[in-house]
Amino acid sequence: MGTVGSEINAFEIKIHKQTLDQLENLINAANLGDREKHSLLQMVKEKGAEAVVGKCVDIVFANAAIAT
Repeated sequence: MGTVGSEINAFEIKIHKQTLDQLENLINAANLGDREKHSLLQMVKEKGAEAVVGKCVDIVFANAAIAT
């Protein structure tokens, strides 16, 4: 019998410090308000990159009508 992770086909992704620095640079350069930037940067520090990527996807879909 394997571990729980192997039973559910889970895997772990490690994000390097350089990647987090690049993500912070992208957020700072983004065409977002200061409040949104601060919120995303705080999320990076508290919850990690996964939460920020999810939030960015939510923002893109919420603003999809603007892009078309």
